Amino acid sequence: GTGGDGKSSLDHCSLVRYSPTGALIAAAGGPGGRHVYIFSTLTKRQLAVLAGHYEAVLDVAWSDDGAYLATAGEGAVFTWAMDGFCRVQENTSKLYLNDAIACTPEFRTLVVGDTTQGLRIMETSRTTGQSGP
Repeated sequence: GTGGDGKSSLDHCSLVRYSPTGALIAAAGGPGGRHVYIFSTLTKRQLAVLAGHYEAVLDVAWSDDGAYLATAGEGAVFTWAMDGFCRVQENTSKLYLNDAIACTPEFRTLVVGDTTQGLRIMETSRTTGQSGP
């Protein structure tokens, strides 16, 4: 809603996670549960809608610095940069349900759990990209 009622434009929510820094909240929901909404804990306002999943988002994982968010849903695993709220990496395959996701603290490796395919380990663009702090 608008104004100071504390409500957002998110009408239903299937999953919510604080970023490790506490500055942001990621909430999966919206049409078919396919969107991830990013909220500021400081302003209590919605900052972005991350769209692109064709099926419901089943899990999300933050990098330790809160700069990146990985989202998992049937057929797709996406990595998003919070700087600009843009998708920086994608791994799509109809073979995988992608029920659960976790990441290493520095966000170089993702582990994706699947009820039918077991565990998969995926490298992120941070592995091949710049070597940051």
